[in-house]
Amino acid sequence: MIFFGVGQRLPFLQALVVYLVTTVITILVIWAMARRVSYLALIFGVVIITAGSLSIWFNNPDILLIADTLYYLGAAFVLLILQYRGYLVMKLLFNGVFGMQDIGWRILNTRWIWALAVAGASNELVRQIGTTDDWLWFQLVRTIAIILFATYQFTLTKKYRLETANSWGIKI
Repeated sequence: MIFFGVGQRLPFLQALVVYLVTTVITILVIWAMARRVSYLALIFGVVIITAGSLSIWFNNPDILLIADTLYYLGAAFVLLILQYRGYLVMKLLFNGVFGMQDIGWRILNTRWIWALAVAGASNELVRQIGTTDDWLWFQLVRTIAIILFATYQFTLTKKYRLETANSWGIKI
């Protein structure tokens, strides 16, 4: 959201500097508060900081935009391969939070595979046909869509909850 807001006032690469600083501060605050950073936050942070720094260094915004495509498509591919091999990554990531039957975890995993694949493919489409300003707007819309999608998954945790979880599937 900060990247989008700053990107409305500053050129893309200058807004990117603010985004990188904000990302580093966010990771440090999470670490200071919890004394740990989730793997997802760490991976996302490393991708953003690396691709963003390279974009600034080479004065080429496409590096960040392509990295975003690769991040989402790569995550979808990893989830797909691991699910095919019998691992339910979402269960590993959220098992401490949700008490859900394996069928629910499998559905959740599959839904996230599709969501990440769509996010990556749509990112690449916007990168190919739009400007960096279009991409910033797309980032805002995609972020809101992912938040809504993630929130909708509570219907799944509720439907396939274990008896040891509350009515929304959250472990008690």
